[in-house]
This record gives sequence, C-alpha cells and structure tokens, in this order.
Amino acid sequence: MFPVEIWGTVAAWVGSVGSVASLATAALYYRSTVKRQERAQAYQVRFVSIDRTDSSVRAKVVNDSDRPIYDIEPRQTRLSFSEVIEREQSRRMVETSEIPELLREWNETPGGMLQVHAFDTAHIASGGELPVVFSTYHARTQNCWVRFRDANGRMWSLVLDTHQPIETKEDYRQQYSWWDIVNPKTKSARIYRTHVKKIERLAKQKRLEQKKKSD
Repeated sequence: MFPVEIWGTVAAWVGSVGSVASLATAALYYRSTVKRQERAQAYQVRFVSIDRTDSSVRAKVVNDSDRPIYDIEPRQTRLSFSEVIEREQSRRMVETSEIPELLREWNETPGGMLQVHAFDTAHIASGGELPVVFSTYHARTQNCWVRFRDANGRMWSLVLDTHQPIETKEDYRQQYSWWDIVNPKTKSARIYRTHVKKIERLAKQKRLEQKKKSD
C-alpha cells in the first residue's frame, strides 16, 4: 500500500494534467470558432447567372454577406495536361483515342495566368453583385476564378463551378535586405542570385533577338 503523501502528490499531478487538458480543449474550441467566423463572410460570396458560349463565360459575382468585399480580380489559368485528364476522368471514362484531341486543345489554350480585366470599382457592397466576363474560354483546359479580399483583409479565390472559396496567400515580390545580398550563406541570398541570373539570361536573349532583327 502506497503512503498517503505519495497518493496525494499523484492526485495533485493528475489534477494539474486535467487542468492543462481542459485549457487545451478550450483553446482548440476557441480557435475553431474564430476560424468559422473568419470563413463566414467569404462563404457567402458565389457565382450566379453563368452563361457559357463556345468562346466565353459571362457570370455575376454576388456578395450575400452583411459586409462588403474588396479588390476583386477575375483570372484565368491553363491547367497542366495531367490536370486536364484528371478533370475529364472525374466526369466520365476517357478513351485513349481522345487524348490527341485533348492535347491539341491544351496546346491552343493560352499558358500562364491572365488577369481578365479591371473594373471601375473593384468592390461589392453587402447584397450587391458584379458582372464578370471570361473571354477566350476553354472549358476543358482552363480554370476561371475571382480573387477578392474580405472585410477582415484576407484574400480568397472562388473558382467557377465550385461552391466555396479557398483562402489564398498574398501575391508579393521577393524582397531582399542588404544583408541577404552581401552574405552568400543565407537562403535569401541564394534565391536572390538565382533571380538575378534569370533576369540576365532573359536580357541576353532579348538583346540577341533584337540584333537578329537589325541584321
């Protein structure tokens, strides 16, 4: 049989562990509540009145929340070819004979990411809407979406034909301090040198192209 003082110490220890567990549970619950509140406004932004033609999509972005959204930017991007195949396979069985046609369509789709157009006003008030047009639309090989900022300043992306936006990171240019540039051992310095070399290669290529044209 254990001495009372030992049992007392164990009981106190168990009690402290229980208190810590309760605090952790409360913290997790609070965090999940805050996350739900952060998503609440963005989840009330949606596409409506989607009208497709062979070459474009017209739609409206509607803000059903009780606060405005800002910095709205419609964008288009070409999917990778593997994503094109995966998208088609998620809808139906893709035959091997269809791959050349899909590849041709993919090659004809503009690459990279495009900002579709700018607006006179890039915000939508509570209960408001904004028409957007995605031109040169390739339904099987492109994604179309809008980026927007909620009332708390968070950036979101809403993809056409989806029901909920996803939170996205800010676009930013890589910034380098004086220390990063002069100290070759830092990771930022290596990235900096890589970017400089890339720019130098592009500049050299541009000069050669101009020289060929002038010759």
